[in-house]
Amino acid sequence: MNEQLEMNKKIVFEFTDLAFKQRKPEEAVAKYQGTYYRHHNPSAKDGSEAFIGFVKWFAQTYPSFQISAKRIIAEGDLVVMHSHLVHEPGGRGNTVMDRFT
Repeated sequence: MNEQLEMNKKIVFEFTDLAFKQRKPEEAVAKYQGTYYRHHNPSAKDGSEAFIGFVKWFAQTYPSFQISAKRIIAEGDLVVMHSHLVHEPGGRGNTVMDRFT
């Protein structure tokens, strides 16, 4: 397996874990984000500060939310993470697809 692809997948997993599971979006941005962040969610604005604000809002709105990675796929400079997001305990949850380049 290509070492760079595996490293890219690891970085995406660690970024998501730090930002969402550990609820530390500032640290995730400082450690992993480049100079520009474009968010694919139409409810969230682009940029690092907007990402931090979105994660904080989401965690405040859904304090018990859980997200778990199901698959991480890498090809070239593209990484896609398929996750399961549950807003409230006992909820069915939603599929989430995040794309990173």
